Amino acid sequence: MKNPNTGYTNYEDYRNHDESVYHAEGLSIVPQFKTEQHHWLPQAFRETFLEKGIDIDRYVTDIDKGTHRGTIHASANNNNYNKSWSNFLNQNPTKVQILERAKEERERFGYRDSEMHPYNNYYENTSFEEDIAKAKKEEQAKKEEQAKKEEQAKKEEQAKKEEQAKKEEQAKKEEQAKKEEQAKKEEQAKKEEQAKKEEQAKKENNTQQSDSVWSSLIEKSSSQVNNQQNTQQNDYSQSKTSLTSTSDRGYDYDQ
Repeated sequence: MKNPNTGYTNYEDYRNHDESVYHAEGLSIVPQFKTEQHHWLPQAFRETFLEKGIDIDRYVTDIDKGTHRGTIHASANNNNYNKSWSNFLNQNPTKVQILERAKEERERFGYRDSEMHPYNNYYENTSFEEDIAKAKKEEQAKKEEQAKKEEQAKKEEQAKKEEQAKKEEQAKKEEQAKKEEQAKKEEQAKKEEQAKKEEQAKKENNTQQSDSVWSSLIEKSSSQVNNQQNTQQNDYSQSKTSLTSTSDRGYDYDQ
């Protein structure tokens, strides 16, 4: 597109062609343009827009100097233009939302169909519609990328949970195996203890039986001895009685 003041596409071409339209101000030469380049995004927030990936010098329209200063900026100042943008930016809008707001401002001031170009560059036309569509694709790509990252993070988290669950399950199995092994050992120890008790009981029973046999034999022997002594005593008594009786009879005989 061409500069409406010069018919040339950039400042240098115009300056090199005809310097007669300049007038001297000290040591500098200043062009006498009838229009001025208006930024549709306020220059006061240039850094904020850059953080959002927006170069405000890309969205400029040539506007009649009187209209630019007397209507647009006067109206903007009267309606707290920068404050309105500040409140809007405090809501952390997206790149798309910012460009849509600038597009609405352009239409509100009646410049919907006017050409836009980068600042001091008439080689290129710019368009809010095209850049908004591009920004939407970028935001969609970012969302998809973010969704992929979140999905990957979920998968990794799920994998971690499954791995942790496997470890816990393995730990449970090992703990259960230890308990079962301990139970087997305790059961075996009980059996061995029971076997020892039974063996001890058998020994004690055998000892008791042996003692009983010995007691029976001793009792029987003692009984036999007693019986023998009684028999001998009886024999002695009988023998004595017999002798006494014979002695009596002999006495009588002698008498």
